[in-house]
Amino acid sequence: MAKYSNEFKKEAIRLSDEIGVKKAASQLKRYEVNFDRINSAEHDEIFKWKVVKCFRDVWFGEAYKELPFAKRFHLATKDSSVLINNSMISPTNGVVKLAEEYPAEVETLFAETLFSGETDPVIVQAQMDRFLEEMERMRQQKFPSYYRYKQERHAASCYLAFFHPEVHYIYRYSEAEEFAKYIEFGKNLGAGAQFASTDCPFRMSGAGSSVEAVWVLG
Repeated sequence: MAKYSNEFKKEAIRLSDEIGVKKAASQLKRYEVNFDRINSAEHDEIFKWKVVKCFRDVWFGEAYKELPFAKRFHLATKDSSVLINNSMISPTNGVVKLAEEYPAEVETLFAETLFSGETDPVIVQAQMDRFLEEMERMRQQKFPSYYRYKQERHAASCYLAFFHPEVHYIYRYSEAEEFAKYIEFGKNLGAGAQFASTDCPFRMSGAGSSVEAVWVLG
């Protein structure tokens, strides 16, 4: 009986994902139809891709390779403030400050942990967790009263999306949850501490390039 129950559950998930793909494709079509309005001077949603270009031009540019990590990161993320920082937190400045204090440690965390090139969602999530834990440990040592320098999941997802936009994308719970409602995904995506215990964000992103395109731009 358990065997059939598991098979039924798998089939239900497959059908749910298939329906999600169709609904996501419908939303993408609406985005394409309204592309000019969404990316007009008034809305300028395409600026996110300009931020990605700025990061990659610096990160992979030969002219910047010899710069200290703190300086290179600052130049790479100089146009990204509106996506990551706000009046309460400033993760990008936190990276710069920590890199000035711990240059080798911070650079290694980015190069070997966050930007390792892994694509398996479980491994990516574990590496993101390690990155956040280590950055927080250093912040507590050097800047314990500067909470605004704290790194969090949204910031880490931005760094990943800037580094490898073909694979990763920006995760912001409120926008992702709203999109999930549009395609009737039917599952809680998870935020904060709950994010690590659910594969729902990855399942929704796996619905196809339609979801990825809207999620990144949304």
